[in-house]
Amino acid sequence: GYFKDDPDAIFDAVGMWNTYPGVMDDILRTLTPRGVIRGNWMGYAKDADTTTHVAWRAICMGANSLWWWRFDGIGMWRGLLRPTMDVWPAFQAFGDEMKVIRDGLGHILLTARPKDDGVAVLYSVEAATGDLVKSELPFGPGESSHQGTVCALKEGGVGFKYVTPRRIAAGALKGVRTLVLPRTTAIEPKTASAVRDFVKQGGVVVAD
Repeated sequence: GYFKDDPDAIFDAVGMWNTYPGVMDDILRTLTPRGVIRGNWMGYAKDADTTTHVAWRAICMGANSLWWWRFDGIGMWRGLLRPTMDVWPAFQAFGDEMKVIRDGLGHILLTARPKDDGVAVLYSVEAATGDLVKSELPFGPGESSHQGTVCALKEGGVGFKYVTPRRIAAGALKGVRTLVLPRTTAIEPKTASAVRDFVKQGGVVVAD
């Protein structure tokens, strides 16, 4: 999974989605329906510290699974098993680190709900792919705007959720006081109309 993917379309088609670590994790943190298997691909590092860091990051992003590349070794990737058919020490350390998850913390995190301060951030395929238009190229990737938005909100201690055009049409702006539009270079007419109505009803829009 990458930035520019369509979360709603993917969730319609499959019951699982694993991404590479990035801003897409923040986008999916509040968009993923309950019951969908979601996690990060990992296993690309050979040391325990990096491996456990990637795991904890995914868990704190709401992942309910971790996907290891790969069981055996191939090329530069070490894999999970040593040639002696036991696990590498780094993976053993990772397994020990995850014991607290298996012992009950995992269940608590799975049932937890993200903090909601009435702030929503729009993600749409139209806007995400808008940075491919020739006139937009000098301004860099749209993904960077989302990364900056997410960092600013987190550092400010603001709880937020992501919304999509489909979610907005289904009433996702109910209870939202502020809507952030990072690098929204394109927006479909129905969503634009919903945003105008949101402002007319007293909502605040922040756009870069």
